[in-house]
Amino acid sequence: MKERLAPYWRTLLVTLGWGTSFGAITLWAIFQGLLLPNFTTGPPPEVQQTETMRLALYYSTVLGLSVLSGVLIADLGKTIGGFAGSYLLGGIIVFLVLSAPNLSDATLSGLRLYLTRQGLDKISLDLTFRVLFPLPIFVLLLGGILGGALEEHYL
Repeated sequence: MKERLAPYWRTLLVTLGWGTSFGAITLWAIFQGLLLPNFTTGPPPEVQQTETMRLALYYSTVLGLSVLSGVLIADLGKTIGGFAGSYLLGGIIVFLVLSAPNLSDATLSGLRLYLTRQGLDKISLDLTFRVLFPLPIFVLLLGGILGGALEEHYL
């Protein structure tokens, strides 16, 4: 019985670590000003000089994390399931951190701030979708499949 449960626990724990790390890396990029939508003419002045290097660092970190997770899961079918779970967990973490000021009654209390709370929820959801959808989903999937294929072929 223990031998049958071990692969499932390993897959679950790797998926949780993969999702948590993906959420943390994405939040780092958001707070560095790299993944913010262009509401103005461009990125903040502090980011302009090293924006390309930091974006390459972000995407290579996501790719490396996905390859490592695919190798640790060691099954291509379970890697696809792990990808879906980690993407969902990373999205939840990003949304919760971005909407964290809304979760506290001490900072936003009273009936007059109801519209502010609704606006913060909408902005957090919109920003989370914009940050996670275009490219990171493909990088995560590519890295997971590449890691699973590497493990099955070479290891």
